[in-house]
Amino acid sequence: MIQLKAERKPLPKSAQDDALFRAGASAEPEAGATGHAEPESRLALPSVSVLIPARAAERDIAHALDGIMAQDYPGSVEVVVADGSDRVPLEGMLRERYPTVRVVANPERVIPTGLNAALRVAKGDVVVRCDAHAVLPTDYVRRAVETLERTGAANVGGAKQAVGDTFFGRAVALVLPSLLGSGGSRHKFGGEAGPVDTVYLGVFRRRALDEVGGFNVATPFNEDFELNWRLREQGWTVWFEPGLGVRYRPRRTWRSLARQYLGYGWGKRLTIRLHPSSLKLRQVAAAAPAVGLAGSAVLAVAGVPGWAWAPVPLCYGAALLASALATGIRRRDPAAILAPVVLATMHLSWAAGLLVPGTFFLPKHVRESLAARRNGTRP
Repeated sequence: MIQLKAERKPLPKSAQDDALFRAGASAEPEAGATGHAEPESRLALPSVSVLIPARAAERDIAHALDGIMAQDYPGSVEVVVADGSDRVPLEGMLRERYPTVRVVANPERVIPTGLNAALRVAKGDVVVRCDAHAVLPTDYVRRAVETLERTGAANVGGAKQAVGDTFFGRAVALVLPSLLGSGGSRHKFGGEAGPVDTVYLGVFRRRALDEVGGFNVATPFNEDFELNWRLREQGWTVWFEPGLGVRYRPRRTWRSLARQYLGYGWGKRLTIRLHPSSLKLRQVAAAAPAVGLAGSAVLAVAGVPGWAWAPVPLCYGAALLASALATGIRRRDPAAILAPVVLATMHLSWAAGLLVPGTFFLPKHVRESLAARRNGTRP
C-alpha cells in the first residue's frame, strides 16, 4: 500500500496543497459505489476520478474500462465517461456492462468540453485522464499517485505506447516513437524522468486543475499541451515518468490519420496564438518539409530547371525511406513498408493544419462546435 509521508519538504504550491491532496485522511467516510462506507485504509489515500471523453468509441471503450477496473490502487476510484456520441449513445451499453461507471452528456462532442463536464461531477483528489482508445496498465494509477507525492508535480504521465490492430495501424505504431515520427518529444519518443512541456494523457492534482480553470474549450485539439502550458505558467511542474507508459490504439486508416494530424496542426496554431512563447524549434522544423515541397512544386510548375528544386523532395524522400528501412530492420514487421506514407501523411497534414487558413478541413462535429460558440448557440 502507498504510504503518504506525514512530514516532508513543502511542495511547490505550499503545504496547503499537501493537506488537500491528503484530504481523504481526515474526511468523513463517504458511500462508495456499493453504497457502503469505505474502509479506513482506503480513506487514508487520495481518492481518484478517471475521466474518459468518448465519441464513436463503441469498438474500443470496453478495453479502456477493463483496464481501469483492473487497477491495483488500494484507494477509492470512480470512473466518469463524457459521452459525445452522435449516433448510438454509449450509456445503454455502459449501464449494462459497467454499472458503477457514471455517464455525463457532452453535446458539443469535443474533447475539452467532455473533460470539463466529467470534471464538474468528479469527486476525486486526483484526476486521471484516459482516452477511449487507450489501455492503462494495472499499476498505472498507483504509480501515478506515488509519483505525484514524490515529485510535488501538478501533472504526471509517461509515453504513448502505440499498438496497431490493422496493417496500416501497425505502420503508424512503428513510426510514432521514431525521431521523425515524434520530433523528439519525450511523451512519444521516451526519455529520462523529469520536468517536461507535456505528457500523454496525464494524472493531475485536482487543486491544480481547478486553479487554472480546467481544460480550455476553445482548443478542441492540442488541449493537453495548452493546459500543461497554463499549469507551468502558474508555477506548477509537469513531470514525465518513464514507468507510466500507456498502450494506445493509433488510427486504423490513412484518411483518419490525415484528419487527426490536420487537427493537431490547427490546434497548435491556436495554441501559438494564445501562448506565442510556446512555439518550439522542433515544431518549426516539422513544418519545414511541407514548405520546402510546396516551394519546389511552384518552381517545377514555373519551368525552373530541376537542379534548383529537385534536392528538397529527393532529400525528404530519402530520409523517409531510410527511416522506414531502419524501422523495418529493427522491428521486423512488414508493415514498415508503409512507414514513408505514414510519416509523409503526419508531416504534411500537421503542417497544413498549422499553415492553411480556415477550418474547412476539421471534422464536422468540431466545426459545428466552433460555430455554435461563435454564435452563442452551443448546446
